[in-house]
Formats: sequence, structure tokens, C-alpha cells
Amino acid sequence: MEQLPDGAHVRLRSRVLGTYIRADVDRVGISLSPYRGSLNTAWTVRRVVRDGVAYLVFHGAAYGRYIALCPPMSPGSVSSSASATQRRTTSTSSGWS
Repeated sequence: MEQLPDGAHVRLRSRVLGTYIRADVDRVGISLSPYRGSLNTAWTVRRVVRDGVAYLVFHGAAYGRYIALCPPMSPGSVSSSASATQRRTTSTSSGWS
């Protein structure tokens, strides 16, 4: 975590695909983009400590939202994998703030 200090500006790149995580213009979804030079691919690192455990969250420069993981869909649905989305805050039902 020392390589990602609080407040650092980063672009999140897939080394496998060579693409960047990009905030979609609908301000909800995220997608992969081959273009690095967009404000939609810029994120600010935020450290959150919850019950003594440090987490990293990423705040989008384009729309001021955070990347959040959505829980997997229920068994028997079309997809059982988790997906990611943009949220206004880091607040969740688990009480993050």
C-alpha cells in the first residue's frame, strides 16, 4: 500500500488487456478503454480504515464518484460474478463513510 499513498492520482490499467478502467458517461457504469488520456480514466486513491483494516478506494476525477463492487447475482441468474459500478460515496450498508 506504500506504492499507492492517500491522495495519489492514478490510472488503473489491465496489464493483460492493455486497457484502462474508465468512468462511463452515464455516471453509473465503468468500462475498459484503450485511451489513457481521458479524464474518465483518472482516479484518486483514498484510504479507508474499517475495524482496523485499511482499504483502498478509488474516487473518479470525471464525475466525483467511487468505484464499488456489486455483489454477485443470485444463483441461477444469467451471471454469478461480481460487477463494478460508480457510487456517489463510499457509504454502504456496512457503514463505510
